[in-house]
Amino acid sequence: MARRAFLTAFLAVAAGLLSTVAAAAEPPVNYYGESSALLDVVDPVADDRGPGYYTYPLDKRIRRGTFDLKRFTVYEEGDMLVFSIQMREYIKTAWESGNRGSGEEQQFVVNAFDIYIDTDNKRASGWNKALPGRDLLFAEGMGWEKMVLVTPLSQFRAYDIIKNKTDEIGFQDMVPDIILPDYVQVQRDRIIVRISKALLERKPSPDWGFQCFAMGFSNVVSPNRLLNMDVKGFATPKDFGGGWDTYGDPPVIDMIVSGDPEDADRRQYEILKSYRSEPYRGEIEYAMVPFVHGREKPVEKAPVTMVPAARPAPKSPLVQAPPAVLLPADEPIPAAKPPVKAPTAARPSKGTVSDSADAGFLPLGKTKTTAPAATSGFVPIRKTTPQGQTGKTGTAAPASGSFQPLKKPDTSGGFMPIRKATPPTDE
Repeated sequence: MARRAFLTAFLAVAAGLLSTVAAAAEPPVNYYGESSALLDVVDPVADDRGPGYYTYPLDKRIRRGTFDLKRFTVYEEGDMLVFSIQMREYIKTAWESGNRGSGEEQQFVVNAFDIYIDTDNKRASGWNKALPGRDLLFAEGMGWEKMVLVTPLSQFRAYDIIKNKTDEIGFQDMVPDIILPDYVQVQRDRIIVRISKALLERKPSPDWGFQCFAMGFSNVVSPNRLLNMDVKGFATPKDFGGGWDTYGDPPVIDMIVSGDPEDADRRQYEILKSYRSEPYRGEIEYAMVPFVHGREKPVEKAPVTMVPAARPAPKSPLVQAPPAVLLPADEPIPAAKPPVKAPTAARPSKGTVSDSADAGFLPLGKTKTTAPAATSGFVPIRKTTPQGQTGKTGTAAPASGSFQPLKKPDTSGGFMPIRKATPPTDE
């Protein structure tokens, strides 16, 4: 009897061990039917400045980081498409004191999000412009077929508002493509949005393009606003600062971009600041925003034209240098002799203007001398002798005053002798 009880207990333990091993070998049960992410983008921290120079509203209850996207994920969950939006700061679910009149039906009060979906990935297809009040276009000729508008308002209140907005031309044509979620869940710093796949009219694919705008919520509808905070020149308790007080400043505080996450903030600033605000809405230049794809599109390469290589130029014949003469180490190396100047012809003593090209002056005639020239540089004169006799020409040192000597007078009176007059003759 005891043996039978022991055997029964042993078999029970063995069966439990076998079931445990089998359970460990099987994959865990996914009760929510989650699949791999269609898109998972990590956004850099502290880039919640729009084009790079926006400032937060002056309301002290709005903490910095409230509009800073940290991660955006899209995945399937059975018949639902789920968007997970993670922020740097906890999602604000209620005001500490007072109420600005915003609805709190979705359990958050200050955030607003636009999620645009390009379901066909084709140019010139869908809506190329964002919702009114965003003042943004989509780049590369791409457009969205469906978009999800996430606000603190309930699905019914939000639908009544957008259906009654008629001051924007063509906006009512967009309304059928706007999806208002009926289920929004707040998880600390995340907002989980679920929509039915039937609303998308296509099967989700990693080739789809997505874009998520993080904005501030304001229960205001006007020609240039649709449930979003505005951007002013200086921040107010209800609006952002850093704009131009005209039309055209995009109220997007953060967005997702593709590529390296470390460089995403710089690309975001470059994209959002490529606009021009104007006093008249018809003159606005809109910034162009790209979509982000879960599976990047292949880059279309331009056809390569084969160019024949140029024929190389003929090589010039090599000139061999004379062989070097090596001297013994104990012999001194002879110094190089200075070059010998060629003899130059003597300048002629007389000539024309063309003969004296150096100074451009007419050369003087060379004076014949019998003695070396004086150092004073004066022209030699004819030497006089007493009694009016002249001697040979030559060079002599000038007088002490460097003046020309006069004839010696014949009298001692110091007067110049004059010529004696003679009577005329009868001849």
